[in-house]
Amino acid sequence: MRSDFLGVVTTISDLTSFTNSKGESVPKRMVLLTTEERVPQSVSVELMGEMAQNFRGQVGQRITVFLNFRAHQTEDGRSFNHLSAWRIDY
Repeated sequence: MRSDFLGVVTTISDLTSFTNSKGESVPKRMVLLTTEERVPQSVSVELMGEMAQNFRGQVGQRITVFLNFRAHQTEDGRSFNHLSAWRIDY
């Protein structure tokens, strides 16, 4: 499932990394956006790889984010949604 939306950057995390299933270190950054709808929503978006390293958005800037939606279920049955950006228009 894919979607896109326009939002205002409210928070940008520091660049971190995680180890993927191949044992490789992958850069990661989280960006919090607020939508400009009648009822604004906050959305936390995950940036990975080159997109995380090269992110040039600034707090207060309007950007359009194109997302992939993914879910992950833990061994104890809890599930989590991940919103991963695959494209950003500045």
